[in-house]
Amino acid sequence: MNAVTTMTTNPCNSALMLSQGLLAGHFTRAEQLQILNPEGNVIATLTNPAAAEGCHGKQALLDALAHYQVGQVVVRNIGERMLGRLLAANIRVLQCRSARLPLPALLAPANLQPLTEASQGRPSRRHQSKATIRAIQPVGAGHSHANCHGGCNSGANISLPRNGKIKRCAPVAAPAPARITSTRSASRHPKSNLSANAIAAEIRSAK
Repeated sequence: MNAVTTMTTNPCNSALMLSQGLLAGHFTRAEQLQILNPEGNVIATLTNPAAAEGCHGKQALLDALAHYQVGQVVVRNIGERMLGRLLAANIRVLQCRSARLPLPALLAPANLQPLTEASQGRPSRRHQSKATIRAIQPVGAGHSHANCHGGCNSGANISLPRNGKIKRCAPVAAPAPARITSTRSASRHPKSNLSANAIAAEIRSAK
């Protein structure tokens, strides 16, 4: 009995993800996609389209599996999103407990664990970070004054409206100092009046 037929009792084509001729550590990052028939013979060896093409490459990988009528894939590690897509396409996913075993021990039933739920895959760090960013909400009008940039008593306070854009408030101008009127000009008028009165008295006395 060959290595492939020990994986499942249902005859179907199988797929292995290889890097440098060995089972790849990650499903979508493998260098090659190898298709085997139920007898264990290699049907095709393809370049993995998902290795550097993002979402389009992952879809091309799924299309290649469908084209070769693959019913099961053998993986070392796989992300939860890709695992969910394989399960949704009715493709059986088998995870190797140890990838260092030689054939046929590598594909022996004792070394294979079926993955039946997407949560059994590795979580995506990229999508986790996006979810974290979406969870951050702009601070509303009732935010704490301790979060004000530079303090609420700074010259130019920053308010955070609900649209999330920073709005700089114009600094409040200090009140203008009271104007001080010089007492010199005020003191001149009494002196001028006294001089005029003295002159008028001299004129009357002269008459």
